[in-house]
Amino acid sequence: MPCTRTAGDDPYLVVLEVKDTKGEPIKNAVIDAWHANGTGGYYFFSWTLRGKMTTDANGRLELLTIRPGGYAGRASHIHIRIYPTESRRHRQMTSQMYMCDGNDPVHMSSDIANKWRRRPDGNMVTCWATGAPEDGKAYHGLPKLPEEDVDMADAVSRWNVKLEEQGVTKKIMSVGRHQVKITAY
Repeated sequence: MPCTRTAGDDPYLVVLEVKDTKGEPIKNAVIDAWHANGTGGYYFFSWTLRGKMTTDANGRLELLTIRPGGYAGRASHIHIRIYPTESRRHRQMTSQMYMCDGNDPVHMSSDIANKWRRRPDGNMVTCWATGAPEDGKAYHGLPKLPEEDVDMADAVSRWNVKLEEQGVTKKIMSVGRHQVKITAY
């Protein structure tokens, strides 16, 4: 899903892997994703910050969007709905992926959705900073992307080129990696 620019929003790349409970990748699964803008507002009357993607043969996809903001009673998150298409052995799933400052799940504690359930620490995306803001502070308290993570660095470079080709001057400021497991019958 390409990055739709709104004022003050930073490009964000998340690599998502979809596997079943046996650890097998779910290829060609359709992922429906939507989230708020950087200040926590939704675009209710357009497709802005909403889209559908398909996993590759390894159950993997790259989602280029913006880092969502939290809003009244909710921590920063991306809604996802997963539709396995290759087999009838897997159930559809609806979930959320959380982005927490400093990769600290404590930021999900005050989320109203967690008042009636255990805090879903396993739904937190592991994130890294790919650049430093102009003030020099750690971006959202995140650690820097490790130099040895060549695959993620290559993805960032590839997507930054695409952003530039689209006239977007901002570069990707943070990346995340997350794995979702869906039930196999």
